[in-house]
Amino acid sequence: MSLSSVLTAIWTISHSLLYGFHISSLNGVQDSVICGSNKSNRKYGLVSCLDITDAQFGVIVTIFTLGGLLGSLSADTVTRRFGRIGTLRFAEMGLIGGTILVGASNVMALLIIGRLIIGFSSGLVMVSVPLYLAEIATEERRTIFGTLHQIAIGLGMIIGQSLSIPFGQPWKWRAVLLVGLGIALIVFLAGLLVPKPQQTEDKSTEDEDADEETPLVSRENDDTKDEMSVKELFTTPKTKIRRALYVVVAAQLSQQICGISPVMYFSTRILSSVFHGNSKLVTLGIMGIGIPFNFVPGLLPNSFGSRRLLITSAMGTAISSILLAIGLNTHAQALSGVGVVAFVLSFSIGLAPMAWVVLSEVMPPKARTSGGAVGVSVNWLVNFAMGSSFLPLQQALMHGDQGEGNVFFFFAATSALAVVSIWTTFKLLAASA
Repeated sequence: MSLSSVLTAIWTISHSLLYGFHISSLNGVQDSVICGSNKSNRKYGLVSCLDITDAQFGVIVTIFTLGGLLGSLSADTVTRRFGRIGTLRFAEMGLIGGTILVGASNVMALLIIGRLIIGFSSGLVMVSVPLYLAEIATEERRTIFGTLHQIAIGLGMIIGQSLSIPFGQPWKWRAVLLVGLGIALIVFLAGLLVPKPQQTEDKSTEDEDADEETPLVSRENDDTKDEMSVKELFTTPKTKIRRALYVVVAAQLSQQICGISPVMYFSTRILSSVFHGNSKLVTLGIMGIGIPFNFVPGLLPNSFGSRRLLITSAMGTAISSILLAIGLNTHAQALSGVGVVAFVLSFSIGLAPMAWVVLSEVMPPKARTSGGAVGVSVNWLVNFAMGSSFLPLQQALMHGDQGEGNVFFFFAATSALAVVSIWTTFKLLAASA
């Protein structure tokens, strides 16, 4: 693996880091963004807080996922026009513009527009990064490279959440967005140094005796003109490709229906009833615990397989959801802590990284961009549904002021559904081999 490939990989996953940053950037500063009973003051033309309700803030947070859905649906078209590197560069500009808009907004409408733009750019990132990592990696390092995407997301979430501790105050919450803007600008400038890929026709004939260090797909080959479109993917007569798509969709669907998005979006709120003033620090610790476990799939022998990892992970989130539900309902700190840590660890060892790695494992190269666009679109759609329905669902399942953990019994059931969908689609794919 050359130094150029390593540096290119670092630049590539920096986009994933920005995506993770924007997942959690508003999570810990909710009380500072919403005025509530406080009076808004103006400083340098910017108000200290916004006169919005908790429900309106929830819309601002989750509209990000709608933008992500639109971005992932557009990824196939954008990639065909600009290539993978060009798509990431396009996403960088959206991340910069959207962050400026959110950070400088005084009204809810502009916050929503800014979050939509950030979400759209993140949708492009979520399709392009895993595929590009697979292209620059050698075959033996493909899984470990694939986990870097999820690890970078986790690091970004930690950065976004940790900034809420010093900047979780009226007006100062805008500094969180300023940090995000700084990171995006650094990524944009670093992208100027990434070498432009040569066209496929300029490549020399592949050596049949190429050693194992040869990338699975050469980084110089960024020609996407011969790839299948989304329409061709859905109409292909090839059973194996269709069933591979089922696996990709099942993996992306399972990653979200386990309930990870509400846990990350509203973790501070969820844990505040048990951990009170320490909920921000607890949330930060939980995010940090999960990151090292994203390396687990890359360290396991190939014989363990993606199917087993995904099923084990989903079973773990089902069991830990039950523990968390009981812990929250009984206000038991120890059980709640064990439940949420077990939930994050279960997610981290399988559903988190392998939902992205499985795409390059089961789909042929020409179908990966369109397959990724479909899979990630499903991911964003379910992400939006889970995030936007979490608070209303939690309220509906409560009995007065009791039962705030009941919603996690629902997530236990959806995690069990994930186990069934993963097992079924992998079995279908194996039957078509």
